[in-house]
Amino acid sequence: MLRVGYYLNSNAVGGLERHVLTLIERLRGVHHVEVFCDDVPGAEHFRADLRAIDIAPRMMRAHAGSTRGVARPLMAGLPVALEVWSAFKTARLDLVHFHAGQLGLMYAPAAAACAAGIASRILTLHNPILRHPGLRRGIDALALRCFSRIVTVSEYMKHELVQKKGVAADRISVIPNGVEPREFEAIPSRSQALAELGLQENTMAVGLVGRLHHLKGADYLIEAIPRVLASKPDVKFVFIGAGPEEQSLKALAEQRAVADAVLFAGYRRDARRLMPAFDIVVLPSRDEAQSISLLEAMACRRPVVAANVGGVPEVVDDGITGLLYPAGNVQALAEAVLALLNDGGRRKAMGEAGRQRVANRFSRQSMLRATAALYEHPAGPASLETAPGAGA
Repeated sequence: MLRVGYYLNSNAVGGLERHVLTLIERLRGVHHVEVFCDDVPGAEHFRADLRAIDIAPRMMRAHAGSTRGVARPLMAGLPVALEVWSAFKTARLDLVHFHAGQLGLMYAPAAAACAAGIASRILTLHNPILRHPGLRRGIDALALRCFSRIVTVSEYMKHELVQKKGVAADRISVIPNGVEPREFEAIPSRSQALAELGLQENTMAVGLVGRLHHLKGADYLIEAIPRVLASKPDVKFVFIGAGPEEQSLKALAEQRAVADAVLFAGYRRDARRLMPAFDIVVLPSRDEAQSISLLEAMACRRPVVAANVGGVPEVVDDGITGLLYPAGNVQALAEAVLALLNDGGRRKAMGEAGRQRVANRFSRQSMLRATAALYEHPAGPASLETAPGAGA
């Protein structure tokens, strides 16, 4: 049994957090688990989810500075590194698994793990990779050398990491997110899910599930709503999730005179239980590593409409499990939504195909097996990329 630590910076509950929760729930029976979470506004949602599975995280000093530039992140990270180093030494970890949305937030904890003498240090990157110039690129490269292994959730992200950060391809393992399709057999019926959302039975509904963050492109969906309502005036649009853009999105819905057609349902830990309410699930991201909400929608036999960006084409088989459209093209988004709303038979066929694709390529068991193997051999062969379920 290993002593495994999970470290993340969480200010909402999105794909990163749900991925970590899955690892903790399934692997703590095999290993002793400790969780370290930055004490930042919004972290209370993730803490509540941890408490629900009887995990008490160690709340760490948050990174107080901007992650832009070089000097400020390094200086702001010094007190963080000292506190994390102390916590790691006390925990006597064999392995620490970092989960990052922003690489800059991992500088200090990564340095602390090295200083604490933790033998195995794994980093999973969940969000798109940014290209930085000059010195910042060098600092990123130095920080990335602190890790025994780097994991990405899509082939797209692996390519980006090689191209933008100069990481050797053989240091990267691709382990996609995974879900368990059988868990979607016990969720509410369509009418029950609609009722839980306060919507009438037989309401046509389009759903977006995820953090309300600029990268997720929820504003594009709101911009597309008037074009959909022009042909389908009774459709409702449901946004499940919380995040920094929530108020601006509500204001945009008012500006576009579509507020009556939009329901902001807030953060729901049981979001997957509400998936049956939706005729379509939309992911209008500006960039995307790999979306768990897409996998959950497909596991729930829901067709998807998604921006053709990042790792999305590795998940969505265009025309078979859903429709892809050019990212940022509001007209194309509206047309794709209308095409599926107007064809119930096509929606059903895509839903069935999506469930099968998830079962074959993106199962939770495949993700867990690959991760468990990595814990045993953190600097092992890149053959983990070809583990069952490792993508399209």
